[in-house]
Amino acid sequence: MERLWAPWRIKYIKMEKPKGCIFCEKVKEERDEENLILYRG
Repeated sequence: MERLWAPWRIKYIKMEKPKGCIFCEKVKEERDEENLILYRG
């Protein structure tokens, strides 16, 4: 398997990662359309 060199991604790889669950965080926001949330049950 060859390595894929993607220098434009290094900023993302090195940035501090958010703590917790992405789904829990998006549900707390009130921006459903922007977050692509179709239904709240």
